[in-house]
Amino acid sequence: LTAINAIYLRRQTPEELALIAAPMLLQSGVATREELERDMPRLTEIMALLKDRLNRTTEIPEAAGYFYGAELRYDPEEFEKQLGKEFVREAFPELLERLEALPEWTEEAIEETVRGLAAEKEKGARHLIHPLRFAATGRTVSAGLFETLALLGRERTLLRMEKGLEEMQRLPA
Repeated sequence: LTAINAIYLRRQTPEELALIAAPMLLQSGVATREELERDMPRLTEIMALLKDRLNRTTEIPEAAGYFYGAELRYDPEEFEKQLGKEFVREAFPELLERLEALPEWTEEAIEETVRGLAAEKEKGARHLIHPLRFAATGRTVSAGLFETLALLGRERTLLRMEKGLEEMQRLPA
């Protein structure tokens, strides 16, 4: 039944899913009425990004929750695993600076910045992608990172990265 339901959800348009999602996000406390009324086009984009990952409508508040609100609660064990590595500790502040300096907050610009820094440091992009995903979403798995960050927005992403850096300082050396 779950598989059949997933097929049904994938057949919905992002607009239809946004109309289903809005009251659920409101009721669960993930988003405020003002946020949803002000920015339904963004919720539609979020649903377009997530619809292939949903099996049931009841998953929507959890799946879309990190797109709303400013702060995240990080699992301490996973935080240390994702952001405690020496390379991440060294490169993450520079990544934050470069993302702050982007003239445009687009998927392409974000991706170019992340991959460019990793290449300069002679590391695979995954060494920055996974910690960045965790800092920005609080998860180890999400929809495409660069699309997700573009939808999260500059302010929310940078705020979460700054919090990640703060938390990183508290980790044992």
